[in-house]
Amino acid sequence: MGGHESLGALFLQSNTNHGGAASKNSVGYASSSVGCGDEGGGFEDCVNGNDVLVDHDGQKRVKNEDIANCAGQDLGSILKNQKSIVRAISLIFPQIYAGQVVTDFLTKISDALESRKSKLMLKYFSWTGHINEDQILSILEKLDPGTINKIDLTNSSGVQMTCNIDRIVKTEQWKRAKVVETLGFIAQTPMSSFYKFRNAHFRIENVDVDEILTVRQNALKNANFKELHFSYENFIDEPQFLDRFGKQHKVFKRKNKCWFYKFPMNDNALVVTWKENRIRFLRVEPKNFEKFLVPEDKLMVL
Repeated sequence: MGGHESLGALFLQSNTNHGGAASKNSVGYASSSVGCGDEGGGFEDCVNGNDVLVDHDGQKRVKNEDIANCAGQDLGSILKNQKSIVRAISLIFPQIYAGQVVTDFLTKISDALESRKSKLMLKYFSWTGHINEDQILSILEKLDPGTINKIDLTNSSGVQMTCNIDRIVKTEQWKRAKVVETLGFIAQTPMSSFYKFRNAHFRIENVDVDEILTVRQNALKNANFKELHFSYENFIDEPQFLDRFGKQHKVFKRKNKCWFYKFPMNDNALVVTWKENRIRFLRVEPKNFEKFLVPEDKLMVL
């Protein structure tokens, strides 16, 4: 592998639309220096060496080619010439592949996106791997902020860690997305970075009562709000929370603290729950009131 770590296997899949017809394309890559029989890519035979086995409706061995450069160049070429909007790009890097091989792969893709005449139109960007701002931004900033709807960032290490994402949350792509998830790590960024999303799931380092009051206020003003669910490490002024947030509603069968509010523009309810270090704001439609134990006649109006 020319001094690089062995990536082992890589599977690329794209969903596109041409003339209203949906099509799915997939390409599998395997380093010939690793074992075969990978279920994801359908690789059947490998030999020792620095070759890459490419599987796309029939296998082809690429001689003396690094898998990161081979796969990155192929995907980059596709993205460089893509004209219609892309439904999703999902980049998954297991923790054992967090070195130079990932850098080389991302460089090929980033260079291809940089060479486009216009930014790539994409709806959903998903990243699973080491939460490295430079690596993530090398792709995210080259996407059209006007089309992106959802951003997922997942730490794949299996170890809970604190990660600074201040540069990511300042991008136009983040600001204009509607849905966001940051999973497997503690986001070291202000709570305000998540205020405007209609749907968000995250873990944050610090939170205070003023910030939670702002989330409630923003949710009740947003007819498109769905859910904001977060956990926290430190609740700075927790002893003041119940006094300032208002009297909780006693609900049979519920072990967590609950509040129920009426949306001013419709008949939906905003259900707020607090249990241990988790707080959830959830919009519930009248047809689901029974399921979520919403007391229809006792909704609070702010």
